Order: sequence, then C-alpha cells, then structure tokens
Amino acid sequence: DHFADICVIREGENVILPVLEAIEGKRKLSSIAGIYYRKGKEIKKNKPAEQIKDLDSIEFPARHLVEDNDYGYISGIKFSKGKTTSILTSRGCSYSCTFCGLHYITPGYRQRSIQNIQAEINEIIENGYKTLIFHDDNFLQHKKEVHKIMDYIIKRNADLQIWIEQARVDSADRE
Repeated sequence: DHFADICVIREGENVILPVLEAIEGKRKLSSIAGIYYRKGKEIKKNKPAEQIKDLDSIEFPARHLVEDNDYGYISGIKFSKGKTTSILTSRGCSYSCTFCGLHYITPGYRQRSIQNIQAEINEIIENGYKTLIFHDDNFLQHKKEVHKIMDYIIKRNADLQIWIEQARVDSADRE
C-alpha cells in the first residue's frame, strides 16, 4: 500500500543512473537489474544487480548537495556537535546470526582500503564537519582496521565527535 513506482534492491550506486535513464524514456525498466517496478497494477521484479566488489570504486558522497540540512538530531534534540555527516568503511557482516537479515540484504563482507577511508576523512575534516558517524553494518568487526582509522583521526588532531551506529555488542571491549 505505497505509491512508489520503483524500488532499488540492495546497492543503488550502479542502479540509479539506469533508473533515471528509464524515467527519461531512454531505456525500459525491465532492462535494469536490481529493481522492483510498477507496471500498471502489477509489481515486477528484475534479477538482482551485481554486488559492488571494490568499495573504493564508489565516489565519496556529494555532501555539498545537502549542506542546507542540519543532521545529528534524535527525536528532535540535537545531539551532535556542529556539522554532522556519516561514513561507511565496509558493507556486510561475516556472521550469519539467525535473528539478523543483513546477510540476505548484503551478502558477504567487503571493506574499503585504509587509504580510501583516510582520503574521505580528510575531505570531511577540510569541509568543517565536527561530528562523524560510522554507519557500517558492523563497524567493529575488524579491529585492526578500526585502530588504524581511529589512530589516523587522532594523528590528524581532528576535532571530531565520533559516533558508531552499528556494531555487534560482543565485539566491543575497553580498548
């Protein structure tokens, strides 16, 4: 009971431009992998799009397009410091917990390179952000990489408030 005409399944980076082309009449929706779409009263499902293997190949978000929005609110209360943005350093999770459907939505686990993450953090700092939210599916999964990321932020002497939105509770420790 919704009014959407098109729904992207899983990752949208390689799907959104073909969808725009279809909206412009340059191609048929039936030719686009990774979507559901409405055809009359019927909902059609296309084959899944290929998963993006190399996360470093994805461009950094065009944050300048949303600078008029003020993020960092929970239930209408501002909890973040200054300009707020998020970053994704990996997708998926190596675990297959029975209570979690993530492995169906984002099968497997893929990471960005530390160099790519550092380049995005540099851009975030240089653009005046004060709160950085790590929004991975399971951020603490590979602690060696987490240490490298956090050590880099400390080395940069970045005045950043850090939030970690999603992690398995059993992966947290004092360190």
